Amino acid sequence: RARGQQVPLDVVELADGRYGLVSGLRRITALRHLAAETGEARFAEAHVRVVDPGGMSGAYLSMVEENEIRADLSSYERGRAVVSAVEDGAFLTLEDAVDEIFATASKAKRSKVRSFALVHEELGDLLTFPQSLSERHGLKVAAALRNGGAADLRQALATGQPGDAAAEWALLEAAIKGVPVAAKAKARPKTASLPPVVSTPVGETVKLANGVTMRHEQDAGGHVIRLSGRV
Repeated sequence: RARGQQVPLDVVELADGRYGLVSGLRRITALRHLAAETGEARFAEAHVRVVDPGGMSGAYLSMVEENEIRADLSSYERGRAVVSAVEDGAFLTLEDAVDEIFATASKAKRSKVRSFALVHEELGDLLTFPQSLSERHGLKVAAALRNGGAADLRQALATGQPGDAAAEWALLEAAIKGVPVAAKAKARPKTASLPPVVSTPVGETVKLANGVTMRHEQDAGGHVIRLSGRV
């Protein structure tokens, strides 16, 4: 209010002529509040810097990096970010989005991001207090969803009217108790024999069900599997 906007927003130009926000959500939110409170023209516009992060995938990477440092994103926000990245066409799959946006994160952290992405995909439209979902509770919800509990959880949220995060979790927890726990896969005995190695002679061609042809070839660089077909 006293000095105005000191640091520009980082934005990326979108295909439809608009601009997507890469960093500066709190700055632009503050400007909107000040514009409404004061009516001053200086708060009605924002100073921006147009950046080229290298396509949409780079824009999402920059956005998450910025907020990981400045705001300590919640687990739910991380999951929501990768889902949005796929929905916006920045990545083809959720796995691609997680692996690139959180490339430097540990395997355990990437697994948690995938779990919260599942929670957002299945329940995001019904959750009232999603960012209050703790890591432990969110992983429980994700496990229930993987065990086929999506309909039960959605029903609980749709019929309940939680007034706060604790009440919302109580609804979810009650629904989770009705979801059968998946049986753990039995470990393979250590004495189990390995499957036989299938040897394909050079020049042999295999026709796949989708019309693609696989051919085993050999050149100066070694053995090659060549795929051909219209798919």
